[in-house]
Amino acid sequence: MNTYQVEGDNVETLLTRKEAADILGTNPRRLFDYLKAGALFLPRFERFKCSKGGISRTAMISNWDIESLKRIQQAFKKYGSPGKARKYISENPHEFN
Repeated sequence: MNTYQVEGDNVETLLTRKEAADILGTNPRRLFDYLKAGALFLPRFERFKCSKGGISRTAMISNWDIESLKRIQQAFKKYGSPGKARKYISENPHEFN
């Protein structure tokens, strides 16, 4: 039998919104704001868009999304208002992927 050692985030793990919010140290409502900003401007978060233009409740967050979500969270904290943070994200998408 072969055994493999896995280091870091080599294996994708699906997270609930609550688990992702806990990892980020925030609440699910604020996580929703981060997902919404990401879905608007970042290709990696397009899967969170639903057909009506909102955020899908069924799209799963993975551990691979956490780093980008942390960067989005930092932008929200740095710029204070969601509008200013979204503007920064839209102008600098390369910093969030």
